[in-house]
Amino acid sequence: MKPQLNNSGKIVQNPFSLRSVRESISYAFDYESYIGQVLNGFGVQAQGPIPKGMLGHNDSLFMYEYDLEKAVQKWNDAMAAGLEEILANMSYNLELIYDSRSGSQETCSLIKNCIESVLAQPAAIQLSQPLTIELVLAGYPDYIPTYVTTQLSVYPWGWLPDYADPDDYIQPFVKSTSWYAARIGLAASDGWNATLVDSRISAAASTLDSETRMSLYGLIQDAIVEQCAYIWAFQAQNFHVESTRMNGYVFNPMHGPYFYNYWKEDAATTDTPFTWDPFSVTVTLVSIAVIVIVGQAVVRSRGSHLDIHEAWLPKAPVEGRAITKRNRLPDA
Repeated sequence: MKPQLNNSGKIVQNPFSLRSVRESISYAFDYESYIGQVLNGFGVQAQGPIPKGMLGHNDSLFMYEYDLEKAVQKWNDAMAAGLEEILANMSYNLELIYDSRSGSQETCSLIKNCIESVLAQPAAIQLSQPLTIELVLAGYPDYIPTYVTTQLSVYPWGWLPDYADPDDYIQPFVKSTSWYAARIGLAASDGWNATLVDSRISAAASTLDSETRMSLYGLIQDAIVEQCAYIWAFQAQNFHVESTRMNGYVFNPMHGPYFYNYWKEDAATTDTPFTWDPFSVTVTLVSIAVIVIVGQAVVRSRGSHLDIHEAWLPKAPVEGRAITKRNRLPDA
């Protein structure tokens, strides 16, 4: 939302600085298709910065829905506010840069479809020249610098909680000096009162009165959604899969598996010397945990066969050596 955008090395006025443009795309964004195609159905439409299930979430917060008629109305408002001149200065060429992460290309493709679907409507005010929207692939080492130097007009990103408190989401997304808010230029965005909202964020983080906190977070969420600073695309549905013989596993949607605490009910034990015989020994220790994080499945597992390296085992038999839940072979 910064006033200027680096478009292939040329500094131009940013069309997304117009709130009506952001609102038009928010209405044209097909949330159901996104969740179905990019997440394979494992998600729900997000409702503001604080996720469902966390303290402070406002379940009555306004949510954009797929509505092409409203999208066209907001597009026409943007045209009246000078969108034509902005795009003309960009030679009617808009770049959407994506990287190799899962879902990044699909997200930018959906944004492109949003704009094209609005322009395809008879009621939409047309540009004097055709608008070209390019999807540009950037390798991840190149993607981060473009992100930092404001070359990205629209980009997909997500957030995982470090601690279970609304402050952990409000800070990066809404506080003007924090990670995402600073990158997108929220403080300088037309109509945004950074001084007021930042003071509310600080007060909500420091007060010990729970009712005061909830009231402040309600005002903060209303403000950021009203500003249409983000397209709240999805909240992931977290799940895990484990064997019925798994012990010690406690599902935590904020953190990945910590295998040290897990063991199988029938873990093998032995009191006999154990020596390495590559032709006769097969060790199988199976345990799988799946966590869905921001729409991507991260699978951590001990493979069906644990590779055994000679250096891991004693050079000579050791009396009474046992493989138990606390004394077993290292991870593969």
